[in-house]
Amino acid sequence: MLIFVIILLVLSLAVCGFLLFYLLKTLDMISDYEERVTSSVFIVEQSEKVISELLERPLLMDTPEIREILDHLKNTKRAVIGIATTLGITVEIEEEEKNAEKKTY
Repeated sequence: MLIFVIILLVLSLAVCGFLLFYLLKTLDMISDYEERVTSSVFIVEQSEKVISELLERPLLMDTPEIREILDHLKNTKRAVIGIATTLGITVEIEEEEKNAEKKTY
């Protein structure tokens, strides 16, 4: 009976060690993922500022192609904000941007 308990204890410790190893490995992957997402969000935020500044400038040429490009930029910005929201990253949208989206060209 004592041998059975010892074998069971050793097996339990081996399983706990195995689970601990994979838990630490998963935590490391999550940490790397969070770091990559955070750095990507920073880059996207910088690009978003530049794009917002470009969208506020008056158009030099009023062609359908330029309007289409502006629409794609706005859609891309909304998509990135949606992805960030899905990932749980809070994104602050300024009131001016909300009002600008309501305007039509």
